[in-house]
Amino acid sequence: KYSNINFYGKLKDYNKFYLNNYIYYDCSLYNSFSYFMYLSLINGVVPIISKNTSSSEYLSDYPFSIEYANIESFNNIFNQINNTSVSELRSILFKTVEDISWINNSNCKNLYKEFITNHL
Repeated sequence: KYSNINFYGKLKDYNKFYLNNYIYYDCSLYNSFSYFMYLSLINGVVPIISKNTSSSEYLSDYPFSIEYANIESFNNIFNQINNTSVSELRSILFKTVEDISWINNSNCKNLYKEFITNHL
């Protein structure tokens, strides 16, 4: 149905991927942490994520999340992305990255130290 959708079984060149693609499909029934979803997000690629995963918990206001294995949900969100202006997509990505900026090495180390101190 969509001639511009490609499946990459093995990603060999990240820079080429980010330059040539603007949607990253990262749907799973469960994921604890999706490194490549976050990497795609900070490189300007719009991730489509599954609802009810840890990624959707961290990105609770993110508009491009779908029900797992639901074709109608995928079609709706894909059309929503295609009908969103480039400037609006940029705004969404900038806001989303800003919302997760607290996930960094320094802050994670401090949270870990606090957790260990309070729970051991």
